[in-house]
Amino acid sequence: MVDIASAQIGFATDAHSDAIARLNALATDAAGRHWLVWALEAKLAAWQLAETSGEQAIAAKLRVELQQTAREHGMGRILTRIQQLSKKL
Repeated sequence: MVDIASAQIGFATDAHSDAIARLNALATDAAGRHWLVWALEAKLAAWQLAETSGEQAIAAKLRVELQQTAREHGMGRILTRIQQLSKKL
């Protein structure tokens, strides 16, 4: 969780691409360790940052991946957060 927050703080300092890449790397690492929840949380944060920074192609790809994985594993909270955040962004 600290790594996710740290990447989000990096985003606030105009390191947008770096923050998104770092969150994707965290998601990949967590998935490799079978930490599904943390993988999805990192990818959700990356999606939010991509949406916020106008990186539409990256955001669209991340959203598809997030929704697919969340559905496969019954992670309704992630799906709900995507919908909630989509209304705000």
